[in-house]
Amino acid sequence: MRQSYFVLGFLSCIACSQTPSDPDNIEGTTLGPVTDKGPFGVGTLRGDYEDSVGMQIPVQVWYPSSASEGVSVAYDSIYPGDSWDGSAASCDTPHPVVMFSHGNSGIRWQSAFLMDFLSSHGFVVAAMDHVTNTFLDQSYEKFPQHILQRPRNVRESFDWLVSESNRVDSLLSGCVAEEEGYAVIGHSFGGYTAYVTAGAPLSKDVLDLGCADGQTAACEVLSLWEDENPGSDDIQLGDSRVWAAAGLAPWDAYALLGVGMAELSVPVLTLTGIEDETTPLTMVQGLVDAMDTVPNDFGKMKGVGHFSFSPIACQTMSGDGCGEGYLATISTTTTAL
Repeated sequence: MRQSYFVLGFLSCIACSQTPSDPDNIEGTTLGPVTDKGPFGVGTLRGDYEDSVGMQIPVQVWYPSSASEGVSVAYDSIYPGDSWDGSAASCDTPHPVVMFSHGNSGIRWQSAFLMDFLSSHGFVVAAMDHVTNTFLDQSYEKFPQHILQRPRNVRESFDWLVSESNRVDSLLSGCVAEEEGYAVIGHSFGGYTAYVTAGAPLSKDVLDLGCADGQTAACEVLSLWEDENPGSDDIQLGDSRVWAAAGLAPWDAYALLGVGMAELSVPVLTLTGIEDETTPLTMVQGLVDAMDTVPNDFGKMKGVGHFSFSPIACQTMSGDGCGEGYLATISTTTTAL
């Protein structure tokens, strides 16, 4: 899929400290035709950990594998995948890391096609379930909590990944170096999560106005933040270990991100579908425009809808919201990274 190829070019460029020109011809990478995977096999495993508030968080990890074949995974015994379940990892040296955040009512393996593609080119990718915000356990009463909880999920899942890499008896032993940090990618609500984890603060003024206007969700977010951070005016949920961020059809959280996007200091990639009606082009354009001082790439994809980045949603919805197809043409406006 063309989306995978553009994300790979962006991440490879940043990870190697290269300067991109044409995403199809980036010095220092081995990019071939759009559909070509990289030189590695791809293994996958599921892990679980208890987070800082006592919640069990499932994590799926995709990693470069040294095996030449394996048993195909079935995620949660629900959805068949192309990567190999429990395959031997190829981690003689640590790999660059990508953390992925799923969309509202999504799930950690919703965009496995992208994880497979990145891992085949040498990335370790980890995606966590945002518990009570997946299609298996959605609780709309807890939605305001996820405004603050999701970036913490990403940070703590990276911590777990590092701990697995540090264990000599782990399948992921030696795969990750904490000091190298990670890139963060997210779809829809996960796009919001990616930007915030990368350092974009939330607008407390927007929350104050929304609460004063009777928006109960805004009041709840404010209350949750003030209970945990009394006297703090700065709603900053970022992780200094993030070295790049990518938003796929990102949500602006009812303008909560606002001018905070200009405070991002890492390279940013934003991709969206021109046919997207869930997070429409005008919304995404507003986020990109707010990054006027931030190195960023913006791809507007023809024939693509909101769920083109999450094929399981397309299949469930019989194609609704997916545009004309996945192999879309990208028209980009790009500034140097």
